[in-house]
Amino acid sequence: MNKKIWIILILLEVFYIIISTYIALNIKDVLSGEIWRNIARIIFIPPYLYFYLKYFKKDKATEISGLKFYPLLIISIVFILLYPLTVKDEPFGDFLLKMVFAVTSIIVGIREELFYRGMLQNSLSEKMNRFYSVFITSIFFTIFHFIYIIRFNPIVLIEIFLVSVVIGFIYYHLRSLILVIAIHTIYDVVFSYVPIFGFLKQVYAINFVVAGVLTILIWSNLQTKVK
Repeated sequence: MNKKIWIILILLEVFYIIISTYIALNIKDVLSGEIWRNIARIIFIPPYLYFYLKYFKKDKATEISGLKFYPLLIISIVFILLYPLTVKDEPFGDFLLKMVFAVTSIIVGIREELFYRGMLQNSLSEKMNRFYSVFITSIFFTIFHFIYIIRFNPIVLIEIFLVSVVIGFIYYHLRSLILVIAIHTIYDVVFSYVPIFGFLKQVYAINFVVAGVLTILIWSNLQTKVK
């Protein structure tokens, strides 16, 4: 991969992070802030899509032989969704704000998956095995959400990293950007309505995400063995 392309992409992502963080920290009205952040996200999607289609898109998906293992994939997705379904510590505010965040989830899913799975993980997987490419991508994905470091919420950072690992392994094996965008979007939409059942604290609900990671690792190993 041309280093100049990655320099441009890194500068774009850093620029976006600066803009998004500035809005989050300086616009006190959450609804207005989210609208402005969506404008920024939409502006950055076209250049990311251009670079993805021109330099990173794979022509063929990784071959999948073990259809009988797909229940494990579904179970892993269910496990991670149980976190926002059961957690009670992270309410998003009134119903209107929840609706805005739900709609926002579509834009977020497209922008973030284009960069982190479609380009970063694709590039890393050409040079290293699936574990390193997924985990390194997830580290950068978590660092991108460093607003939670500023707000000192370590459980959320762990949750973001672990969910990214699950999505990363799904993308590694299936190579479907549309699928991981859909999973990311559904997860964020559900999260927008927290608390839903809301009977567990973060420290307990996070165990569902851990179970999701363990399940996806088993699925990934089985997928590799059947090839």
